[in-house]
Amino acid sequence: MNKKRLNYMIKLLIISDDFTGALDTSVQLATSGAKTYVMVGSCIDFTKIDSNVEVLAIDAETRHLTPEEAYQIVHSIVKEAYIYKKTDSALRGNIGSELTAALAASGAKHIHFIPAFPQMGRTTADGIHYVNGVPIAKSVFGSDHFDPVRYSSVSEIIASQSSIETHVIGRERNGREADRGILVYDASSNQDFENIAAKLMKKNDLHLIAG
Repeated sequence: MNKKRLNYMIKLLIISDDFTGALDTSVQLATSGAKTYVMVGSCIDFTKIDSNVEVLAIDAETRHLTPEEAYQIVHSIVKEAYIYKKTDSALRGNIGSELTAALAASGAKHIHFIPAFPQMGRTTADGIHYVNGVPIAKSVFGSDHFDPVRYSSVSEIIASQSSIETHVIGRERNGREADRGILVYDASSNQDFENIAAKLMKKNDLHLIAG
């Protein structure tokens, strides 16, 4: 299916690396009244999605795959539409690989990455990700037996799986911002999210976002 037809049917496509992430995001939109549908798997026949669906959330099950496998799956999905790429709020999984895939498949110059989730104590300051005030690599997620987070710097996490350039966008956002690569935003409150969204809306630059 071509991109034009997909965008006509679906206003927002969400890709998550696990089922919980897909539900966490889609339930917020469903509660707001959007007609939302959740699917599991990477082989999606978009022609069979009901035309009434406004938000499609896909659990691509990439959390425990290799970076190369995750890249290919996300790349194949992202080619179809503008999306919101859901990532784990503790930055586990193939963060760098999947963001790179989303960016490459979209053809865009950059992807806006806002990893914070203040309601769960996940915040980002000066490009460092925290859990309840503790740098993520020094938290319980740093000693996760299955998928330990080895760095607290979001840029370092991305760099461990990708060569794409990253730029940290501080909350003050003074000066000229980079316009290529992965743009990592600091955020510690819902107000920060609103400020970021307002700025991107003003620039008509909401087509490719992750967080």
